[in-house]
Amino acid sequence: MLVPLALAAGGQWRAFAAAGASAALLVLASFALFGAAAWQGFVASLSAAPAMYESGRILFAGMANPFGAARLMGAGPALAYGLQAAASLGAACVVVAVWQRRLSLPTRAATLASAALVAAPLALLYDLMLGTIAAVWLIRDRNSPAAAPAETIALAVLFLLVLDGRGLAERWHLPAFPFAAIALFAIAGARAWREAAQQRGAASGSVIARCAVTVAAYPIGHGSARDCCVPLANNGSYRGNRISSRSYRRKLSSSKSAVVVSVATAVMPANIQLAVSLRTSCPISKV
Repeated sequence: MLVPLALAAGGQWRAFAAAGASAALLVLASFALFGAAAWQGFVASLSAAPAMYESGRILFAGMANPFGAARLMGAGPALAYGLQAAASLGAACVVVAVWQRRLSLPTRAATLASAALVAAPLALLYDLMLGTIAAVWLIRDRNSPAAAPAETIALAVLFLLVLDGRGLAERWHLPAFPFAAIALFAIAGARAWREAAQQRGAASGSVIARCAVTVAAYPIGHGSARDCCVPLANNGSYRGNRISSRSYRRKLSSSKSAVVVSVATAVMPANIQLAVSLRTSCPISKV
């Protein structure tokens, strides 16, 4: 249910259109082969499904989503539905944010696959195979700078947990399957967060580098160098980075004294802080 959101957020419009056209053709083919009665029976079964899943006829111990976890721990249907709705909305927002940022394919795929388990209104223990896809994407890109050292160990622990997940749920009322699904989603989301932070740091670093080149290329007093340095002093920050100097403003003057503005970014790839000294003739004073 999150694939259309991911494709739209990532601007994959040809894939989005192809998926929609394929679904429409399959629906038309089913009408042609089996008639409308099959679809009428499908809709009728959907209307009866909530009562069956709320009652526990499908064991809560075998469910792998927040709804099943809440019911297993004694929550009422209304609260369980509310928790599931919040989880589905949160998972959808994370998927949209990750796919909008054009992160690496392993990160996007792992986030989408793990989020699908959390967001699904109904997920049973065999649906955790989708979580295996997410884990494989994470392991495939384990040498990424955004990968945490403990990710592989955490995935191994989750694998061991679900081996007897139903037994833990039935004996101790511990929702092992939903916990594994949510933990996997958290691991993928944390990887995406770190990669996005590194992406922002790299972008801001390139801006500062271009500014430094501009300042070096022009003599003192040249307008382009002044235009490059003053926005750094004025704004005090760029998106995704904290600049060590506070807010500054330029004081227009005919003075030819030179000043040095030291700019340090707090977030850079590989936790490297970059300090750039910009020399220009525009006097500035602290507010």
